[in-house]
Amino acid sequence: AKAGVNMVGKSLSVDLKDKNIAVSLVHPGFVYTGFGGIDAERRPGQRDVDESTRGVIEAIDKTSIETTGSFYHGNYGEGVTSLRW
Repeated sequence: AKAGVNMVGKSLSVDLKDKNIAVSLVHPGFVYTGFGGIDAERRPGQRDVDESTRGVIEAIDKTSIETTGSFYHGNYGEGVTSLRW
């Protein structure tokens, strides 16, 4: 399913580039969301939603027509990194 989402994003970036619309995909990281309920156990390495959100916003800010089609890791607001396809 994740590979399919990645291909849709990459395809959109190609299809929309001529219309000057930039598309990028962002991996938010391993985030503790509490979806398991109030007592959901935090796993080692999980980060807070606020940290992840900062990284996602940085990745969005980095997106441009020149970088369209890129895949980023938000890196929890500690500097966006490009991921290889």
